[in-house]
Amino acid sequence: MRRTGLLVLFFLFLTNIAYARVVTCTGGVNPISFTLPASASDKITAGLSGDTTTYRELYTYNYFAWGVSGTTCRASANGVQLGWMEYAYSTTGKTPIKYGNEYIFPTKIDGLGISFIDTNITQKSFGGYAEGALNRSTWTLSTSNFTWSAFFTVKVKLWKIPGKFNSAQLNGGGMLEFDDIKVVQALQILTAGDTWASGLPNHGEAPLANSWTTNSVSLSGGFTIYPGTCDLANKTVELGKFNAADIPNSSPWKDVSFTINCPPTWGYGGSGTTNVAYYDNLNVANPNAVISRVANTANSGLIITVYPRTGIIDSSRGIIGLRAGGAEGYGIQLAWGTASVQPTTGDPTSKVLLNQPNIVNTTNYGNTGQTTSQLINMAARYIRTTGAVQAGRADASIEVVASYD
Repeated sequence: MRRTGLLVLFFLFLTNIAYARVVTCTGGVNPISFTLPASASDKITAGLSGDTTTYRELYTYNYFAWGVSGTTCRASANGVQLGWMEYAYSTTGKTPIKYGNEYIFPTKIDGLGISFIDTNITQKSFGGYAEGALNRSTWTLSTSNFTWSAFFTVKVKLWKIPGKFNSAQLNGGGMLEFDDIKVVQALQILTAGDTWASGLPNHGEAPLANSWTTNSVSLSGGFTIYPGTCDLANKTVELGKFNAADIPNSSPWKDVSFTINCPPTWGYGGSGTTNVAYYDNLNVANPNAVISRVANTANSGLIITVYPRTGIIDSSRGIIGLRAGGAEGYGIQLAWGTASVQPTTGDPTSKVLLNQPNIVNTTNYGNTGQTTSQLINMAARYIRTTGAVQAGRADASIEVVASYD
C-alpha cells in the first residue's frame, strides 16, 4: 500500500516597511503681546497719497528682543530633520507681498504695511506660513536629547504700501493703530512621514505645516501718520462763449489756477535704536526701549493727480472730454503754468498728464511740522478734436488729488 503525504510550502516575502519617527520636545515659552514703542516725536508724513503703486519705508526699529526659548528634542529613531523657522501672519487673513528682498504684511490700516528681519542669524526678511517662512538653521535629531536656546531678535519696518490712508481709521488721539499681526518662532519637521508626539506644550497656534510653535508675539502698534494729502476748495471757471468759426483749432488759454493747503511735514524714513541693539546685550535693562532716533527724511516735492470725470480724449496731450448732451467736436486741454506762458499754436510744453502722478515741484518742505499753502498754476482751453461740431454747453469737470511726494 502506497502512502501519500501533503507537502506544504511556506513562502515568506520580506519588504522594507517604513515606520514614522516621532519627535518629542519640551521647553519653549508662553506667547506674549508686544506694542511698538512710540513717542510724541514719532510723527510721519507719508506722502504718495495719490500714488497707488509705490512702496516707501516709513520707520525702522533697529531691533527688538522678544525673549529666548530653551528647547530640548529627541526622535524615536535617528535621522529626523528639524528646521528652526520664523514667520509672521495676519489674523485678518491678508497675505504678505514680496517687495525686493522683503515680505511686507498689509495691516488692517489701508496703505500701511509691516516687515520683519531676523537679526540673530540670517539677517533676512521672513514671510508667512504659506510662503516665505525663514529656515534659520537645520538640525538632525537622534534618540538622544538635543538642547538649544532660540533667540528671538527682530528688526521691524513700517511701510507705506499701495492704497490710500483712510482718515476714518484714525483713533481718538489721531493715530493709525493696528493689532492684527503675529510673529512666530517654530520647529518644523522637514523629513516626510515623520510626526510630532502628542501632548507637546502649547505655545500658540501653529499654522505652519507640521510645526510646533516654541514662542510667538501678538504685535500691535500705532504712529501719528499724516497721509500728506492736501486740501483744496471746489472751484468753477468759465472758459468763455465762442462761435465754432472763431476757434477752428483752439480758444485762448484761460487761468484755472487753484490753491492747496497741505498738512504738517514730518518727513519719513526715520529709525529708532533700542537698548538691546545699542548695547548688543539681551540682558540689558528695558531692552526694547528706544534710546536714540535718526531724524526723518524731509518731504520734498508735490504730486498732483488729475482725474477727469467727463472722460479722456488724449491722455498724452492732456485733453479731456466734454459732458454728454452738450457741445460736440471739442475737448478741453490742460497745461501747467499760467495762461500767459502757454503757446498760441501747437501743444503746451507742460501738459497735464491725466490719471497719473504729476510732480509739479521739488521744493524741500522739511521734517519739523511746517504746513504749506501754495498756488498751483494751471491753464485750460477748448481744442478741436474729431467729429462734427455741435453747439451747446461745453462743460467738463476734474478731480484733483494733491500730496507731498
